Amino acid sequence: MKVKVEFIAIERPKSGSADNGETIEVANGAAVSEALLSLNLGRTTSFLTLVNGDPVPPEERANTRLKEGDTLCLFRPLKGG
Repeated sequence: MKVKVEFIAIERPKSGSADNGETIEVANGAAVSEALLSLNLGRTTSFLTLVNGDPVPPEERANTRLKEGDTLCLFRPLKGG
């Protein structure tokens, strides 16, 4: 199934491009963690994950299932002050 992935303040791992989105193919019912593995980000927790705008904490990535057409957003927290 196809899932849109958006990268906010993070480089795309496959191409290294700073563009903010691409569509990936994952198995039906794949977990967020499986999608991250396909992007070579499986062990990285230094970013926020959202599915269709809803936050998915790192401890829930393996239990949160994706559906066809979902949008997975990866967002690196910004520092400032």
